[in-house]
Amino acid sequence: MSNEDVIVLLGAGASCEAGLAPSIKMMERLEADLQKGGKWDDYAELYTAVKSAILYGHALEGKPLAGLNIEEFVNVLNELVQCKKHTIYPFIASWNMELMEYAGPNFCKIKKFKDEIVKELVSDWIFLRNASDAEYYKGLLEFAKSYAKGLRVFSLNYDLCVECGCGKENVYRGFEPDKNGVKTWDDRNFQQDAINEPMVLYKLHGSVDWSRDSKGRLVHDDYFNPNNDADAYELIFGTSNKMRYEDPYLFYLSAFRKHALEAKLLITIGYSFNDKHINKIIEQATRRKLASIIHVTAPSVDKDAESRLVSERLQLGGCGTPVNLVVYPIGAKAFLQHELTVENVAKYIPEEGDIPF
Repeated sequence: MSNEDVIVLLGAGASCEAGLAPSIKMMERLEADLQKGGKWDDYAELYTAVKSAILYGHALEGKPLAGLNIEEFVNVLNELVQCKKHTIYPFIASWNMELMEYAGPNFCKIKKFKDEIVKELVSDWIFLRNASDAEYYKGLLEFAKSYAKGLRVFSLNYDLCVECGCGKENVYRGFEPDKNGVKTWDDRNFQQDAINEPMVLYKLHGSVDWSRDSKGRLVHDDYFNPNNDADAYELIFGTSNKMRYEDPYLFYLSAFRKHALEAKLLITIGYSFNDKHINKIIEQATRRKLASIIHVTAPSVDKDAESRLVSERLQLGGCGTPVNLVVYPIGAKAFLQHELTVENVAKYIPEEGDIPF
């Protein structure tokens, strides 16, 4: 096997067993906070108005939601914050009356509400308090060491589980110190011949330890501060609009497309297949070369139902794409500790001549 054959994609479910909350659980925690009062008192009615509108919108599409996730909620707040600057603002004759009542002049309260949620998310919901809680991620490192140098791991998570669980010295992230010792990101750092670490990590939607300096450069600090201002964090929210026309996001999405198209096997761990732009790239990859997908999900998941769901979301049914979809309903921890071995993975990587494309 070469390091082009296998790529790994991590979703929120990969970090749950480290004690971090998935997005739907974050909504439950937000609602619990709103009931406590205190600093949240000003936002309870605003929350109800926005949530009700989101659920109503999904119902109009014929896709009623059983539960709302935090990323879609914050993404809606981000859109509302723009108010008169938003492209469609001139076309809206009247806003939701409850929203107008609770959002404040020019929707100023929405920005404050969003900032409070972001700070809570970073300082509590996805804050890894003990590196030992993510120790099971070492299974990913051991696989990388026995597989090939520079295993490409793409993460949709903001947390630091990979870095802490595998050891920061084993994970390359594209940051190099400048002449003043500030670790800055540059896409040119990803030249493969310059990477000596076992793993290369691409965080497609940002990271809690990223920020921008006064020159607009992406930087990271080894001493992560969970108490920064909300605007200091480089995070992308939303389920269908997770795209920014700037680096590192453009570079990372392009890298995911490039390596997915070259891979024979994709291992997804804790990914719900709810991100349309990610799904589209995977779908393209299955038509090009990707022969197998190992999908690791929660232990309670029905294997057959999950297979049907993934096939539907990737639009695999009826398109003639010969993809071997293997569902592991055992959870990330058990998979990384016991199942992720070169021997197991090799079974799902066909020889070049065996790929029926």
